[in-house]
Amino acid sequence: MLNYMKALSKTELQFQANLKRLISATRIEHTALAKQSGVALRTIQSLLSGERGPSVVMTEKLAKAFKVESWHMLYSEIDPETMRSKQFNKLIRDYLNLSEENRKEIAQAAHSLAKLAGLKEKNKPEFPTPITKKARKKK
Repeated sequence: MLNYMKALSKTELQFQANLKRLISATRIEHTALAKQSGVALRTIQSLLSGERGPSVVMTEKLAKAFKVESWHMLYSEIDPETMRSKQFNKLIRDYLNLSEENRKEIAQAAHSLAKLAGLKEKNKPEFPTPITKKARKKK
């Protein structure tokens, strides 16, 4: 009998990666996770192997077992420690309650702090700063 597995979507692959990272970070056994989450052990094994993607209900149950928000399970670039941080979750909730103008101010402040810390934006090509006529006169 042939086993035809559908390819997982980008979101399903991200869920799989985050599930693996959370299991590793918390060192929880698959059987204990099944018991805590209410998701069958075989289903957890299928999610981890890529045989299937998660449903919304599975995502919510597993997130609750790890004490993270369900959207954390689907988003990339959040490490398990940050996912479980109350401060991070409060920051997101506070941000969502801000006006568009205040959100822009927060984004500018975060960008400035990242610049000071020497961080570079991901996937943004670096271009040399153009020399303007004003800058040439100063030299």
